Amino acid sequence: MTLRIGSSVNRIKGKRPPVNRQLLVLAVACALACSHRATAQRYYADRHKGHRIFAWIGGGYSRLNFHLNDVVTLGYAGGSLGAGYGYSFGEHLSVNAGAEYSLLGSSVEPFRFAEEVKRVDSEGENFTMYYSFYRYRERQYAYYINIMPVSVEYAYGRFYGAAGVKVGIPLGATSVSIAADYMKTTGEYDDYIGEFEQIPDHGFDQTEVKTSKSIKFRVNITASAEVGMNIARSVQKSNPLRVAIFCDYGLANIKQSSDAVLITYEENSIEPRFNSLAGSRPQRITSFMLGLKLALFFKSPATKRIYPCFCS
Repeated sequence: MTLRIGSSVNRIKGKRPPVNRQLLVLAVACALACSHRATAQRYYADRHKGHRIFAWIGGGYSRLNFHLNDVVTLGYAGGSLGAGYGYSFGEHLSVNAGAEYSLLGSSVEPFRFAEEVKRVDSEGENFTMYYSFYRYRERQYAYYINIMPVSVEYAYGRFYGAAGVKVGIPLGATSVSIAADYMKTTGEYDDYIGEFEQIPDHGFDQTEVKTSKSIKFRVNITASAEVGMNIARSVQKSNPLRVAIFCDYGLANIKQSSDAVLITYEENSIEPRFNSLAGSRPQRITSFMLGLKLALFFKSPATKRIYPCFCS
């Protein structure tokens, strides 16, 4: 038997099988792709970061809730105009702060209700004056400067949502217009039997009511939320125009503590003075507004950063 030493040596010291070049190329390509994607994500996130200022105008349905069982609270037109500052941490999360001028309109209609006032006539006799109102109505306009210390915003694509708290400072007095189709007054004396009516010289009559009044409200605190979307961009693609549905829900009682009654009289006078429902009967008044908001954002120029490119 002949041994072929040379052949064995060649098999032992021969070349290894070639490495699979396709796997190596695939691994390198995956590494480059992941690096490029991470770089693109960092660039996209940084593109959304930065400071911004914005202005908005809003309007819709507003109401002052009187929390009275016999009073129908109707809404009326309200609106706001404001500006603010924000900072975006990236593609999704932002914080904002701002201030706005706000008008709250409201109307109440108790339709028909009665009041009574204890009085003393010019001869010193005690009597009770009764009032019956037919289609009594009030309209109130409250003016506020709302300060929003902070609100948090989350965006996803073109859509976003935001929530925060506003502190409202009354801007002057609230104007109230008072009207009724007619007011009927009658009287009943302590020392006489029967009810007196249709005596105009003593204030027992039927008259139309139309007057105005100013009252003061307290500081307001509201929870504010909105959801909306970007609807347009400028040519520079840096100033998005937004439209949103917003809701401001009053948390605080804005009624000032008062012992005022609806109707008062000056001494030796038969002419009534009206203090309004808003300034007398309710113990608690809260605000509410729901509407549409249009906002324009002005973003600061993004800081330019150089990112490596793995395209070639």
